[in-house]
Amino acid sequence: MGRRGHILLLGLVFLWVVSGGCRSEPVNSGEAPRLVVSDTVTLKPLFRLGDTPALLFGVVRAAFFDRQGRLWVADGQAAALYVFGPDGALLQQIGQQGEGPGEFQAIGGMVRGVNDSVYVWDWRLQRLSVFTPTGAFVHAFSATFGTWPLRGLPEGILVMYSAPFRAGEDADDQGRRRIVQLLNFDGSVRIDTVLSLPDAAYVILRGATFVSVRVAPFGRRPIIRVDSAGHIWYGQTDRLELFRYDWRRGETRRVLQYAVTPVPVVRAERDSLLESAPMLREAQYTFPEHKPAFTNFVVNEAGTRIWVALSRPYRRPTVSWVVFDETGRPLGVVPLARHLTVLAVSDTRLAALDEDRQIVILYELPEPLRAT
Repeated sequence: MGRRGHILLLGLVFLWVVSGGCRSEPVNSGEAPRLVVSDTVTLKPLFRLGDTPALLFGVVRAAFFDRQGRLWVADGQAAALYVFGPDGALLQQIGQQGEGPGEFQAIGGMVRGVNDSVYVWDWRLQRLSVFTPTGAFVHAFSATFGTWPLRGLPEGILVMYSAPFRAGEDADDQGRRRIVQLLNFDGSVRIDTVLSLPDAAYVILRGATFVSVRVAPFGRRPIIRVDSAGHIWYGQTDRLELFRYDWRRGETRRVLQYAVTPVPVVRAERDSLLESAPMLREAQYTFPEHKPAFTNFVVNEAGTRIWVALSRPYRRPTVSWVVFDETGRPLGVVPLARHLTVLAVSDTRLAALDEDRQIVILYELPEPLRAT
């Protein structure tokens, strides 16, 4: 991937109004209320990380804030973790290229655990490495290909699993599931299926000895997050509807549901994708008429602020991130440049990745968007 990450921004446009306040209005009886947001909020940038000769990020894979306000950043290309203080200063570098304890070949993800322990997934080595808050290596264990860490909890490690596609399989992607599992700290399975959701829509091109797979452009996909209490937040991008699942009690609550105006997939977008990805043309992929309802969402540690990225119309330079509280009430909208994506949110700060330049930017949150 070089220095450029790729995140496909899908979605819908929301309704702007000029009257004051953020509110929801019913569309018709029995339908979800239409999302109406009028408070536009601008974030104040504090620091830019990874853009100096002393430290240039290769491919940023993940980031999170710990309880001390430090920001952890995982660089997949450098095979290292970086820890930054609240003032933006680099405090520590952890790991290096290799196959030994505490070393990495290809970091795919990094998540936070209990008491700020750290779990790092290496997709090439197919193992999960565990570190203390001070960066000391604890142990590592093998994990099945297709596993993705979500959160470390007192009971174990929540991971997301999606079975890989294999050449020669007769079945296509119909009926595939995205599974959340709970692993013990040695990697063994404690609960095989905590949550099961329909998997993403894929484009599949099969040959006699190969299979090429990619996520379908503008197709539906599940997004799953976990907060510090272990609640699982999830939604399918084809509609603006998010749920919080307390798997310990077996209770599911719909946190928010809104109607938004569909954004069409225009001819110029289709032509551009077909030109840049010949596989789509070879597989005779049929583009949907409209984009999904949202492209991404992030929750803070306490689950009291939910940041949702709505779709943008073709050539619009910004993505609209709508911020909701834990009841699903919209608090405001933050327009971010289309090449920025939110990595992590604390009570007072936000870390966003510049996908084009692989730079992490820290912002200060204004009072209306802060968690109390």
